[in-house]
Amino acid sequence: MSRNILWSWATVVVNLFASFVLTPYIIRKLGLEGYGIWALVFSITGYYTLLDLGFRSAAVRYTAHYRAKGEDHRLNVLVNTLLAYFTLIALLIFGLTLMLAPYVAGWFDISEQFAPQIPLLVILVGSTFGIGVAFNILTGFVEGFQRFDLVNGIWLTAFGIRHPGCALLLYLGYGLVEMAALSLGTQLLMCTLYLIASKRMFPELRFHWKLMEWATLKETFSFGAFTFVSGVSGQSLEQTPQILIGGGLLHTALPPAAVLGRWRQPHRADSHAAHC
Repeated sequence: MSRNILWSWATVVVNLFASFVLTPYIIRKLGLEGYGIWALVFSITGYYTLLDLGFRSAAVRYTAHYRAKGEDHRLNVLVNTLLAYFTLIALLIFGLTLMLAPYVAGWFDISEQFAPQIPLLVILVGSTFGIGVAFNILTGFVEGFQRFDLVNGIWLTAFGIRHPGCALLLYLGYGLVEMAALSLGTQLLMCTLYLIASKRMFPELRFHWKLMEWATLKETFSFGAFTFVSGVSGQSLEQTPQILIGGGLLHTALPPAAVLGRWRQPHRADSHAAHC
């Protein structure tokens, strides 16, 4: 318990340091429009997380339930069933991203300096969210074991690379695309660490298509549907204002709005792709 609390406080301290020290530097290097575009792309692709449909919260609940009952086989069925679902959703996200990427720049008042970068930027950020969604079951699995020390430790590792890394890239003269590539890389790192943590916590974990069950998918959806409704409202409150502001005030109002949104939103260990 004390270890979990210490890790939680560590994430708060690191997040505050990033918000008050690193983020202002990143805004200064990118400029108002550059940071506004960065926040806008993350806000648009952030809606992909709604395709979760509440299955992640169900993964946490049923992992804890089956673990308490000592039903190792049911844990494997749960992981494989939801892994199949999240993989399909990830493939859908990749497809949607490739379709939408060429058109995003035309939806907003983006200068000629940044417009050519938008398609690749959207693809990289969308892929980051897609990979995060694919591994949703493992983040929920670790939380279901009540190993919040691992959850926060993994987040701190990725965050400690991503945020200072973005600042370093800008110092070296790179820009938005390179920052997005770094975010994609740290997302892959997080997923790898969650896989390692899951196997170490539960050595009996197995991956096989024969362990998937339609009944398990229906059961978890019946629970997750309630949290999905809450997620829709929360996502709308967090992302929609930035998108609406970005439609007409990308150069002035969006960067401050994005920073305020970052300070208002607490650290979430299940974040798919936290931007710098």
